[in-house]
Parts: sequence; structure tokens; C-alpha cells
Amino acid sequence: MAAPDSPGGLDLRSLLLLAFAQALGSSGVSMLVLVGGVVGSRLAPSPAWSTLPVAATVVGLAACSAPAALLMRQIGRRPGFLLGTLTATLASGLGALAMARGSFPLLCAATTLIGANGAFVSQYRFAAAESADAAQAGKAVSLVLAGGVLAGFLGPELGRWGEHWFGAAPFAGSFLLAACLYVAAGLLLFLLREPRRAGIAAVARQQSEKARPLGAILRQPQTLTALLAGIVSYAVMTFTMTAAPVSMHVLDHHPLSQAGFVIQSHIVAMYAPSFFTGFLLARLGLVPFMLLGVLLLVGSTGVSLLGSHLFVYWRRWCSWAWAGISCSWAERPC
Repeated sequence: MAAPDSPGGLDLRSLLLLAFAQALGSSGVSMLVLVGGVVGSRLAPSPAWSTLPVAATVVGLAACSAPAALLMRQIGRRPGFLLGTLTATLASGLGALAMARGSFPLLCAATTLIGANGAFVSQYRFAAAESADAAQAGKAVSLVLAGGVLAGFLGPELGRWGEHWFGAAPFAGSFLLAACLYVAAGLLLFLLREPRRAGIAAVARQQSEKARPLGAILRQPQTLTALLAGIVSYAVMTFTMTAAPVSMHVLDHHPLSQAGFVIQSHIVAMYAPSFFTGFLLARLGLVPFMLLGVLLLVGSTGVSLLGSHLFVYWRRWCSWAWAGISCSWAERPC
């Protein structure tokens, strides 16, 4: 990944590669949000375990976030990204095999590994910031996050397109389509170049020398506020994300196309506000902005009580996503 040598302090080549890789690399997770609970309800030994495949995706992402960052400090961005993409490609094949064999444990293993790649995908934005000078870093991150909007549309379509590829193994084709996208993402990431500066490991050492101790950070009231906001917003959103497709398609018998529309709206609502949340944050201030997210969470809970119509699901999911974006900005002052 080259240093920022393009006009305006942006390495547009690297940013475009990362943006399209973001779109392709996030589509697999978007697909799982739609089909994970549905196939889980078919393969799980008990209905109580139906949402475990989607929950395993979230666990895989969370468990690998720190290891992924530490690994790339040692081996660099491009090798780390390629390793994550390779893992997701193999995991998608494992998911197709799980559907062919009707194996719930294999399905959970596959979704956990796909979630693990999500930890590497979340680092794309930091790679984008490294490809621009300090004044343009925000624009660089926004451009890469725009790929998430495309993933919001593309991922659920994978679930629908591949549902009936193999009559005896519903949704096996969806996992194979996801594998194809991961291969395409890997080809794009292969074209990235490492920064021309001293190297990732050297930069990491310089940052470590300047960094405050973790204990000092955790003692800040701002840090505790950020942790609480992040825990509540993401916990509530994840709870809804894992259960809603099952509720829509299996319990309320909405067509998969309608469930896909709701999920597309949810994921687009997660990424699209990134283009203007910085402006709102500057106008409203951090605390009012976080309170806006809390109010949206409360409002979404009220919407959930209105029934099981498509419009109710759509309103609920868009509000959850926006609230998660709002509360997650609490992490910035830490």
C-alpha cells in the first residue's frame, strides 16, 4: 500500500482497492445475517439454538479483533488481509459442505471463521487512514466505508440467489457465491502495496512508546462511558440481528425477499450515516449525539411492540442500525 503520493494527499489507487474489498469482504457477513438464522432453524437440534450460527459470527469477529491487529503489526497489512480473506474463502466452502451434510456444528464453525475475517475487514479503514496524509484521513476512511453500503445490497442477494442452487442442500449455493466474492476480494488485496515508510512494525513500536498505559485509559470517565455505550448498543443490535430473520421468515412467514429487503435496509443504515455523522457530531456535540442514539434504541423498542408487519420490521431495523452508529462514536475520545 503506497504512501499518500496522489494529488490532495490521497492514494486513490489504494483507497479504491480497499473500498471494493470492503464491499466484497463484508458481503459474506451480510449474507449470514439473512440466512444464518433460517438455516440454523433447519439444522439446529433445538429451536433454541437457531440463532447460534449468526451469534458465532459476532463472537468470531470479537475474539479475533485484537489478534488480527497484533498480527498485522508483525507481518504487515497486505499479508494479514490476504490471510483473513483466505480463511473466509475456506470457511464459505465449509458452510456449503455443512448444508450438504446437514451438519449444525460444521455450520457454526464456518460462521465463526467468516466472522474472524470480519476482524481483518474492520482494519481496512485504518489501512485507508495510512494511505492518506493527516488532513485527508477522514475522507479516506469515509470512502472505504462506502463499500459497506454496497455490501448491504449485495450480501442479502447472495442468500436469495443461491438458495435453490442445490435442491437437496438449500443455501449451499449462497455460501459458494460468498466464496467467489472472497476470492475476488483477495485478488484486489493482492494489488495493495505496503507503506513506503519504515514499516508497520516500526510504526507500531513508535506508537507504543507514546501510548498511555491501558490502566490509565480505563480510569477515564470517557472510557467507561464509551464502553457502556458500545456494550449496550451493540448488544441490543446483535440481539435483534440474530433473531429478526428467524422471526420474519420462519415464524411470521414473510417471504425471504422481504426479509432480505429489511436486512439490506439495516446494513445500509449502518454504513450510510458515516458520510455525515462527523458533521452532526460537530454540530450537536458528543453527549447529545450519544443521547440521540439512546433515544433511537428506546423508540425502536416501542416500534417492536406494534406488530409483525413488514413495515414494523423495517422501521425497527433501521433505527437499531442508526442507534449503533450514534453510540459507537463514544469510542472516539478515548
